[in-house]
Amino acid sequence: MRVLVTGSDGFLGKYILKVLKRNGLHGYGYDVAVDHRADIRDREALERVFASSKPKAVFHLAGLLGTSELFDELEAAIQTNIVGTANVLEMCRKYDCKFIFCSKPSLGLNPYTITKDAGDALTKMFHEVYGLKTVILRPHNAYGPAQKWKPVKKAIPNFIRSALLNEPIEIFGSGEILCDWIYVTDVAEAFLAAFKNIDKVAGGAFDIGTGIGVSAKDVAQMIIELTGSKSQLVHIHKRLGEVRENAVVAEPESAFKKLGFRAHVPLNRGLRLTIDWYKKHREWLT
Repeated sequence: MRVLVTGSDGFLGKYILKVLKRNGLHGYGYDVAVDHRADIRDREALERVFASSKPKAVFHLAGLLGTSELFDELEAAIQTNIVGTANVLEMCRKYDCKFIFCSKPSLGLNPYTITKDAGDALTKMFHEVYGLKTVILRPHNAYGPAQKWKPVKKAIPNFIRSALLNEPIEIFGSGEILCDWIYVTDVAEAFLAAFKNIDKVAGGAFDIGTGIGVSAKDVAQMIIELTGSKSQLVHIHKRLGEVRENAVVAEPESAFKKLGFRAHVPLNRGLRLTIDWYKKHREWLT
């Protein structure tokens, strides 16, 4: 069975392609990073891909990422994350293709969150109005080997980089708000579980996380200890558009009951695996 993965060259997309292959599915990618013509904003290009390859399902991960970073790219975020998502949904409707959307917990008031919320609404509309089989997955703080530390400032790769270089580790705000950190292979398995169960859970939306909250400050301290680093924590202002004050932890039971998915990699082990990878690939620190 052919499965199209948009954003396939991204951090999560690469892991999803590996999971599909291991499970005997023909996953293939659609990503601007691989082919400059592979732009989800281009309806004609999408049409050609769907018409020629006839996928049975789409994992839609493509989009512009960022918290404060997208305030200067608002139009691009809208065109990619909203219009692009609408384009993919239209193709799925036309070619009778199942649709699994990579969304996020709704946090803060920034272009990324707002455009992802719009993607959620579009996905629900296509299910309820057109009967398209859809599932929305909301991964929490995914991390793991080969996650880029720039240009979007993801916490764990930045913490690890600074720790390995014995540089100050910057923490936005107090760093005491609880977050749910989930290892990337667990997230990829969640997408596979959604695909396998989409016929019975169509229209559903699921948190993807561990259900365990750990603060960024504590994660940074764990990384310092695991690396034997001399780094110190430095608190800086919260990012523009990051207004949350409460813990953001997944409710994992729904995904377990309806998808059979449960995260398996504990944070301490996931951090060790990730740190070991960066130690072997120090070129990623520059």
